[in-house]
Amino acid sequence: MTTGVVDDRVEIFHRFHEAWTSGDLPNVLALVDPDVVARPLHRILFTRSEFHGPDGIREWYNEMTEPWDRFGSSATAATTTSTLASASCATSATGGSSR
Repeated sequence: MTTGVVDDRVEIFHRFHEAWTSGDLPNVLALVDPDVVARPLHRILFTRSEFHGPDGIREWYNEMTEPWDRFGSSATAATTTSTLASASCATSATGGSSR
């Protein structure tokens, strides 16, 4: 893999989190591969431990953001290999009510 490819994947990862935080779900979905598998770190908070494809990402987004007035996430240290992208992420949430 060339450095340019790695840089592109890291850039996509950052753009994904920027779109997620701004509530731009159409752009989030445009950035994901059809075969994406998301494994949230805080799995206990969600209905499942893996979310598959764009439909899964949509469900994960809704589960993560609906309880809050504002929810944000930013990738702080993204890394990639030929088959995997991962990152350390900072998240924040405000408002909302007990549901």
